[in-house]
Amino acid sequence: MSDEGFKRVFGVEENMILLLEAAFQDRKIRKVKYLDKEKFGLFKNSRRSIYDLHCEDENGKKFIVEVQYKEVDNFINRSIYYVSSCLQQQTKPGKDWDNRMKPVYFLALTPFDLPGTPPDQWLHRFELREEKSGQLLTDNIRFVYVELGKFNKNDEELSTKEDRMAFFMKNAAFLEHRPTSMMLKMYDTLFNAAAFAGMTRKQQEDYMSWWRIRQDNYNADRRAKRIAREEGLAEGLKEGREKGLAEGREKGLAEGRAEGRAEGAREQAAIIATRMMELGLSEETIEQSTGLSASEIKSLTK
Repeated sequence: MSDEGFKRVFGVEENMILLLEAAFQDRKIRKVKYLDKEKFGLFKNSRRSIYDLHCEDENGKKFIVEVQYKEVDNFINRSIYYVSSCLQQQTKPGKDWDNRMKPVYFLALTPFDLPGTPPDQWLHRFELREEKSGQLLTDNIRFVYVELGKFNKNDEELSTKEDRMAFFMKNAAFLEHRPTSMMLKMYDTLFNAAAFAGMTRKQQEDYMSWWRIRQDNYNADRRAKRIAREEGLAEGLKEGREKGLAEGREKGLAEGRAEGRAEGAREQAAIIATRMMELGLSEETIEQSTGLSASEIKSLTK
């Protein structure tokens, strides 16, 4: 599922047909043409994550497929954009157009989970249909999403073309032996193309060069995240200390003010108690009036 690996394996027409027939079950594909580089590009974007394909089935019907296998932001909206753009590009400005166009299908092979999909469903096929009757509005647009992260079948559980292709894409890089269920001759080109030992010396060097760059980017990304996390923790600790000091100062000031008020109140009560003693009032009356204790009143006479 790397750029270079995907290009090597599915740049072979027989292998791309296997993939497309597993995705679009009702289409028996006869041939596939990768669009001219000067027209749309074999790959779009610098990440080279999209194939543009002209396909023809056994009945001579032609259709276009876009295959994407990398995560991008707003993935669903992006896939709708790709399909609508591909439909629009079939028109020719300044010329009459009778609204006939080749169907455009979108196939996404995602190593990530799509938002809102059931946790136990890894294959999704979407068409334009009427809500109540289920009537198909048009067969010109289809979307197929394969969530490889959810696919967890083993060799013995592979019973369909979809199962076998999903298993291959998810596990081919780690297989030591070809699975029993994929010993059919139709899968020979698939495994031959994926074998590192089958590459020329130049192809191996190119692949390993790409792999080193990928690992460097991965490690750089991890380092950036680690530094950001550490800086975030440091900033959080700093803010926490500053907040704690501020709260401590505020609390100290508040307690100081409270103690000051209490001390002032005791001094005022002592003055009143002294005056009441001079007037000859009883100790009990003075206690009740000032809130001072007997010992505090007695200390005033010393």
